[in-house]
Amino acid sequence: MKKKIKEDKSKDEKDDKSDKKKKYSSFGKRFIAFIIDILIISTIASLICMPFTNTKNESKLQDQYLDSTEKYFNGDLDINAYKDIQISYTYNIAKESGLSKILTILFSILYFGLLQFYMKGQTLGKKLLHIRVISDDGELTLNQLLFRALIIDSIVLDLVLFVAMLFMNKDVYYYSVMIFELIQYIVYLVCFIMIVKNEDKKGLHDVLFHTYVVEE
Repeated sequence: MKKKIKEDKSKDEKDDKSDKKKKYSSFGKRFIAFIIDILIISTIASLICMPFTNTKNESKLQDQYLDSTEKYFNGDLDINAYKDIQISYTYNIAKESGLSKILTILFSILYFGLLQFYMKGQTLGKKLLHIRVISDDGELTLNQLLFRALIIDSIVLDLVLFVAMLFMNKDVYYYSVMIFELIQYIVYLVCFIMIVKNEDKKGLHDVLFHTYVVEE
């Protein structure tokens, strides 16, 4: 009798695990939810910054950059001069959009941290796609979501580049952008491969902070 109960319990556990596997969210749904969330954050930040943004100056910088690019491809500008213009443009446009960048960082922390915590593992994007972040340990914590967001939602990258723009010269800033954006792309690639390959669809950020994403 006891043996039969144990066998039934074991069978139920296997069925639960099997059902659980079917509920893991795909990379596609997670990616679409992420794009929706980023659009929401960037739109809010842009609307708040609009009265304080010098759009004429930004347009002027962009026109100068496009003009120099055209001259370079036409052979009227050598590689060194074009590189100097690129460095200046990257640095100056970052300074012009500094307020927008710091608001984006702040909103990202609040959105992917606090809002997602109070919505029990969901952002607006995740809610629309019917997916949710779950903790391996049962109860999802604010720390899990915050540290998870630092890696996968570009918050660390944005913070590093913002500090670099404030305290470093334009040459150091330019190369910092190249290096840290490359690191972030590598992190995204590793997460993508892990989500696609792993049965539980866990990315690097999920493994590090003991979470996974499920469909509802």
